[in-house]
Formats: sequence, structure tokens, C-alpha cells
Amino acid sequence: MTPSGPLPEDVARRNRELEALNAVAATIGRGADLVTTAEETLGAVCLLTRTGAGAVYRIDRDQGSLVMVAHRGLAPDEIALLRERPLAGSYVAQVARSGRWRCLSRCSR
Repeated sequence: MTPSGPLPEDVARRNRELEALNAVAATIGRGADLVTTAEETLGAVCLLTRTGAGAVYRIDRDQGSLVMVAHRGLAPDEIALLRERPLAGSYVAQVARSGRWRCLSRCSR
């Protein structure tokens, strides 16, 4: 912030954040199915965070696992490895308990 207002890079970052939120809200508002919503939301998040890869999981409470519903930028072997993960001890379980999000710089196997 400068005496005359926010820095241009701060404005640009905030605009990207608002564009991503708008894209996610529009996707959810259309009432699309889970996979479509997950794919479009992941695309918006990857664009916002300037990352080329990511995945979205749903919780399978019966199996106690995370099941991948969307992915971007992952190699076929990574998709196979990460398709289903145990919920216990996962970052998702930590996020659910703490209520605070996490962004990881790389996949943990």
C-alpha cells in the first residue's frame, strides 16, 4: 500500500482472486454435477494460484477414504497412485479438524 492507494500488483492479485471466486460461484450456481463442478473449480484455483497441477477429492465415509473426482496436470502414474487415498492422517482430515485450508507445493506420496 502506498500513500496514494494500493500497489498495482496488489490490485492485480486481488482481481485474480475475485475472478476465481466468481468462476467458482458461477459453476456452483449452475447446479452442475459433482465432477463438472470439481473440474471447473480446480481450473479456477490452479489459475489463481498459478499452479499446473492439482486434484479434488470427495470423502467416502463408508470406506474412510478420499476418492479423486477431478485432476489437472498429473501424469497417468500419479493419477493411478493418488486415485484413492486413506482419509486418516491425510491433509484433508487435518483441514477438516482445524477449519484452515492448506496449499501444498508438491504431491506427498
